[in-house]
Amino acid sequence: MPISIYNYEKVKIPLILEITNNTTLKNLKDSYYLDNDWQHGPNTMIVFRNGSEEKYLIDELKDFVQEYTNRNPIDKDYLKQRQDLYREKQKTLVEVEYRDNVNVDVLFEHGQVHIRPKKSGIYNSKQHRKIFDQYRIRLNEIYLEILGKFKDLTVKEKAHLFLHQFRFIATLYEEGPKNGHLTFLSHAQGFLSNIEVRGLQSNIKENFEKKRTELFNNNEIILRDDLKALMQKWEAKWTSIAEEMNENFRLENYDDPEEGVGLKPQLELLKREIAPLNNEFHSDLLSLDETGELAQFIHSKKMLIFRDIVNLFYLSLPLFEQSMAEKQFYAYSVVKYYEAYFNGEVLYTIK
Repeated sequence: MPISIYNYEKVKIPLILEITNNTTLKNLKDSYYLDNDWQHGPNTMIVFRNGSEEKYLIDELKDFVQEYTNRNPIDKDYLKQRQDLYREKQKTLVEVEYRDNVNVDVLFEHGQVHIRPKKSGIYNSKQHRKIFDQYRIRLNEIYLEILGKFKDLTVKEKAHLFLHQFRFIATLYEEGPKNGHLTFLSHAQGFLSNIEVRGLQSNIKENFEKKRTELFNNNEIILRDDLKALMQKWEAKWTSIAEEMNENFRLENYDDPEEGVGLKPQLELLKREIAPLNNEFHSDLLSLDETGELAQFIHSKKMLIFRDIVNLFYLSLPLFEQSMAEKQFYAYSVVKYYEAYFNGEVLYTIK
């Protein structure tokens, strides 16, 4: 079972780096993966490959975290504000993320360390989840290497790192980035259209565009020299994962009558979500349902694999403390990147 370390500090990366470099975890980098979560308070999860390591490590981690929090005391007023925020936040997130058996009235204290069940989530099957866990463990070491550099990056350097990653992920679509980037367009356009549907007065698109033009002059992505070799390793791992997903693809791995959300119910959920959205891309997508082409497209091998690639990539963003809004900003920015890259000769643009 996973171990959760509850940490109300604004930035969790310093504790992550200390605990992974100075405990037994240092020698187990290919046996677990890290995740950040909100359940019962903000926490960093350590999810083990075998699910039994926690009993050997729990006491060591408790002692280490106690010593760390003694060295790095948290402001009490700030702590109370964060606790109040998470007390309300998890009531909504339980529903949004379809979490099972979560007592929303329970909130753990800063510095507490607990063994806990795995996060529930929207997977199509037990096999689907198992595959994701395997890949996350495989990516853990490179993420830790990037985190070691990440803490010292400027805001602009971080932005260029993430846009580089989003840009590369789009290239892993079977038909290349010209169509691969449309998945990010779907997410960014859905985010913007949903704000409009809810009747919220927002200039978020204008803010995204202003921020994008300030950060990415002439559509260039510039990596700091010491990140270039790391990104080559990161790209190699993702290329290998994409190749394996293609080689091992089995449609039956996405349907499980006893565990997970089947493809058909998931498609119905998608249709309900995009039906109110007033934009050309989602309207055209939904129109395919009339002829049965929507299910054929969404459940095609190329789309299921790329959906998994993008979702697996998205799962890394909380570890680097990127919020939903920041994720949507990078999705928006990579769409604009490829609009310029292909000289505007793309199927859709963000409206």
